[in-house]
Amino acid sequence: MKRLLTIRDRIIASTVARDSMIVFTGTMAGNVASYLYHLYLGRALGPAAYGELSSIISLLYIFGVVTLVWQTTLTKFFSEYKARGDDSAARHLAVRTLRFLGYSLGAGLIIIIALAPLTVGFLHLGSARFIVWGYLAFAVSTLAMVFASVFQGYQLFVLFSAYVALSGIIRLTLSIPAAAGGVEWVLVSWVASSAILFALPVFFLRWLFSAAPYRGILKIRGVIIYSLPAFAALLGLTSLFSTDVIMARHFLPADQAGLYAAIAVLGKIIFYATSSIGAVVFPKVAERVATGKIYRKIVGAGLILVGAGSLILTALYFVIPELVIRMLFGTGYLTAAPYLGTFAVFISLFCLGYILVMTNLAAGNTGIWIIPIIMAFVQVLFISLRHENAGQIISVNFFVSFLFLVSVAAATYFNLKKYHGTKRE
Repeated sequence: MKRLLTIRDRIIASTVARDSMIVFTGTMAGNVASYLYHLYLGRALGPAAYGELSSIISLLYIFGVVTLVWQTTLTKFFSEYKARGDDSAARHLAVRTLRFLGYSLGAGLIIIIALAPLTVGFLHLGSARFIVWGYLAFAVSTLAMVFASVFQGYQLFVLFSAYVALSGIIRLTLSIPAAAGGVEWVLVSWVASSAILFALPVFFLRWLFSAAPYRGILKIRGVIIYSLPAFAALLGLTSLFSTDVIMARHFLPADQAGLYAAIAVLGKIIFYATSSIGAVVFPKVAERVATGKIYRKIVGAGLILVGAGSLILTALYFVIPELVIRMLFGTGYLTAAPYLGTFAVFISLFCLGYILVMTNLAAGNTGIWIIPIIMAFVQVLFISLRHENAGQIISVNFFVSFLFLVSVAAATYFNLKKYHGTKRE
């Protein structure tokens, strides 16, 4: 029996590793395109204009929590429909979500147009139109997210991987000619790339939209009840990941803010490199919980893979920071080199905590939201107090990420122990 359990554990770990590698391939292709994108724009625009663009990107990360909440929620429910073989319910949920988001995002555009002048003053941007173009890109990509959620929830990882890769490649392709027109034209190219990514998946999801009409009553209340704490959790995670760049833009001189943005871009390679693991672990955990099976081995495999990837990249950033910066941004950013390794440690701790939060959400442990929210407030408070230079902001990030990981690990241990006491292998 013990040998059979060992074989089973290896199979679970191998499927997580295999599917993670599939998604990792697409993610890395997208990341290579993304960092070529940042490499080109960082040089083409210069530190000051690139700082403007990076602050808009970080603002869109905050907006993007809405997209991430919907993707997380939809992926969980699509995973459950897959477990039950209920394609009709999945089709119904996808159509209703697209309709609801279309109306909501249209109303949001009116609000953004009204508030854009205020944001321009805070971030010292060149035009209020920057905010409007950024929002339009966010809105279209949010609609496209519904299709990505189907790929992820149904564990169609090859299609999901290809979609992620294309998102980076298309954005890079369109941004190269757009950069000649400055920040605004780069943002216009975002809108165009988002529109292409919305249209592409429809062909591959014909099977979903041809499913029989749903005859039951879809419990939207359950979707909403789940999405509220998921929103809080993902808002906290997104804030931990992005707010430092926005605050650096506000508190630091323009050139220093641009250097900090470059550090953040390089450090976040770790997150994007390991995000494929979370994309695989989440639907697998949700499916196992839907069928009443244990999932701790999946969590363990995910943590090992994230930890290994983070360790390798962090070591690289400590050993050859100047080479990394020179290759990706050029000699104009070399003064940021002393900070790169410490920033990588912050991101590595965040990545481990991130995957634990996501597995809790996949398992329905939505009370986990309180931890990232509290830590996000702590981060903002301490950066407000300590922001004389990039080193102070990074030290705050390191401290907060350590507290975040310890707290979420303790909560995960408690939830796993409680769940697995009554479930089968």
